[in-house]
Amino acid sequence: MSSDRLEKWKTIVEIWDKEADRYWMRNNIFLIVNSALLIVISSSVQNFLLCMIVSIFGIIFSFYWYRINLMGKYYLDRWKFILDKLEINDDINIFGVELQKIQKSFKEPMKYKATSTYMRYVNFLFAIMWFILFIFYIISIINPFLFTDITPELIIPNQTALN
Repeated sequence: MSSDRLEKWKTIVEIWDKEADRYWMRNNIFLIVNSALLIVISSSVQNFLLCMIVSIFGIIFSFYWYRINLMGKYYLDRWKFILDKLEINDDINIFGVELQKIQKSFKEPMKYKATSTYMRYVNFLFAIMWFILFIFYIISIINPFLFTDITPELIIPNQTALN
């Protein structure tokens, strides 16, 4: 019975570890895609239509990134809950008495937010940035002289400057 329980524990730890690796890999991929889209915008600043389209893709990617991030966190929490439940009912003493002594003397760290929460903040900042850029490029297409140094006087010089 106890070796059965130990095997369950090892399996759940392995699943949780793989799920954590996948979670961070997905976040890294979305971060790279958003950064690549940002590079496309910064390299083609004068092409307002292209930048607006890339901004739309950025908004879409940020939305999917957020949803996938939430589902990944759900699976991590789910396996962690199962693992905690198994460890609480530790009749086979997986971690040993010494570890329990250390845990009793160990001070609880200050309450910081989980790293996954900060990743959602990064995702949210990207979404806000894409939305602002999208609005900026819409306004730039409607009124191309609003955000540029080119004024109508520079395009059509007045008569006094020509004399």
